[in-house]
Amino acid sequence: MDLRPWAIASAFTLAGCTAALGATGSQTLGSAGVSSVGAKAGGRLYIWGDDGVVIGAEEEVLARTDTGGCCDQWRVRGLLGVANEPMAHESPIGWEAAVHAGLARIPVDMSHATAAMFGLQGALPIRISPRKDAWDADDLIRTAFQIVPDLTLSELVPLVRAGVRADVAVGLSLRMHFYSGALP
Repeated sequence: MDLRPWAIASAFTLAGCTAALGATGSQTLGSAGVSSVGAKAGGRLYIWGDDGVVIGAEEEVLARTDTGGCCDQWRVRGLLGVANEPMAHESPIGWEAAVHAGLARIPVDMSHATAAMFGLQGALPIRISPRKDAWDADDLIRTAFQIVPDLTLSELVPLVRAGVRADVAVGLSLRMHFYSGALP
């Protein structure tokens, strides 16, 4: 019996990881501004537990809010940053700051184009699970739910036919945080 998949899953849980689903809205800035709303999903891995380096990935599917739009959009990005997660025995409010890079499908005139995407993301995880005393928060594997508002600033660089554009997005997600209270 191969135990490697179990060992990898255990390492992710012991380090700390999250899975999230949520809603997002974006506004492309400039004269060709486009508003879009949609859904997003993502995950993060906290390398040194609740306080330190975070890596992750997010995917969004967006629909334009104007009637003259031609295309739906998608965005896929990787994240690298720092975080302070709201643990069960600490403050219910944490923070995250990350840089991101990825690809997007964006509207260009009455068509669409693939674009490179890069920028910054800030988030404010708010733990909604009950608080635990430090002596009662040392389970081997714990879970906690979080409500997470975020702000994402991006540059979208179409690979063909159009100029660079800036984009501002806000999101609200429900995250499930898996972690080990037994590790320092």
